[in-house]
Amino acid sequence: MNLIVPNRLKIGANLISRYVIILAIVSAALIAVGIFLISQGIPSQTQTPTHEEAGVCRFLIIYDKELNETSKKILVSIASAIARYLSVSGVKCQEYTFLSKGEVTNYTIPVYPALIVESNILPSDLSEAFLRLSNNHWLLKPPYLYYLIQSSSGGVSMEYVFSSKAYIVESSINIPNLGIRIENIEELKDVLSWTSSTRVIEIKKAEYNQYPNLPYYPSIIIIPTESVNISEYSPIVISLGNNTFMYEPLWYNTNLLPYILNISMGNVMLEVHFKPSFKGPYVGDMNAPIKVIVFEDINCPYCARLFNNTLPAIYSKYVSRGFLAMIFNILTVHEESRELHEALACRYLLKRDGKDYYELLLKLYGLVIGGKSISMNDFERLTNVSSIELFSKCNATSILDEFNEQARRYGIAGTPAMLIWSDNKDVGILIVGYVDVEIVNDVIKALMR
Repeated sequence: MNLIVPNRLKIGANLISRYVIILAIVSAALIAVGIFLISQGIPSQTQTPTHEEAGVCRFLIIYDKELNETSKKILVSIASAIARYLSVSGVKCQEYTFLSKGEVTNYTIPVYPALIVESNILPSDLSEAFLRLSNNHWLLKPPYLYYLIQSSSGGVSMEYVFSSKAYIVESSINIPNLGIRIENIEELKDVLSWTSSTRVIEIKKAEYNQYPNLPYYPSIIIIPTESVNISEYSPIVISLGNNTFMYEPLWYNTNLLPYILNISMGNVMLEVHFKPSFKGPYVGDMNAPIKVIVFEDINCPYCARLFNNTLPAIYSKYVSRGFLAMIFNILTVHEESRELHEALACRYLLKRDGKDYYELLLKLYGLVIGGKSISMNDFERLTNVSSIELFSKCNATSILDEFNEQARRYGIAGTPAMLIWSDNKDVGILIVGYVDVEIVNDVIKALMR
């Protein structure tokens, strides 16, 4: 599966490491901080700020339990790395003050130790990583601090102020591979704790009808034992109201769910309840009760496998017999594919021939299966169309943006992916990654029942 991420995630064959999950939640701003931290190395000694620099900006390191010297050095090293990043924007911040939680009573802090930047300004590119507590106090959100601690080999114990309970909400449809099986509940509690900035004390199963209005299933919801807006403290947690929270779809689909399922690539399945738009080239009868939206990138090798192995069988069994329609949404994962995607979209917009479009994709993906990286020359050779002439008649930016937006709404970060939707049941099954025809058959049959 090809993912749209700043850096390609390296996932182990049997278990996604905690470090990889942490890295995946980090925004571009904090990735820059993390890369800067790693590239510079964790300094073994604390630098004492000069008199001129002191007082311009400082870090407050707030602790619950007394910190040992090793923990102090790690926290100061993290502050030092962030200070170097801040200095690029003209913010001089090299003073570090340790305070016990009893000395800081003006702010609600969810996790100790905590790192607060005391400064009149903070660069805008760090706004996602910090929570503004006042005009001049900024809390580094706990999951980010956790990431930086782990980057420095760990060793700092995190203490949570708030407790919560987690509920795994089951799907309403009985389909193989659609569900969550917990192999290590204590490890899952740990992952849910640092990602939600609360101490998860219990994980239970919940039926679909207990939470029938979630955007996807199976789902994990977090309910704090007291009223607190934990979405302020974690960038990947969103509020559902009534002190109930869930994980942001993109992060959940591409990181947490694969981690829980103990898989490395593909076969992530979710039940979704918000209807897609059926725009794009298609084959089959659009009045059919089942529609399959295929998200693909022309230089994606797993997409090539899907078009070579799975989709022709689905076309023969269902599309050609009027049982379903297959719609194609281009998702640009590889930037080098962008111009070619525009050419493909323009060709369709001008011809409005979905069968021709599908057959062209089969030819192009046949080249990918053979190990070729598709170029504009391949497109022009197979279509006998000049790209210059094509682009003079068409601009495909709008429709490509629509495809990308639809993928984002469903938390799709890479290709291939398929959304199999039932008009009769008003429900869909999202499959992320390459799957063979038997799995697709199981889904279609369940939606047709």
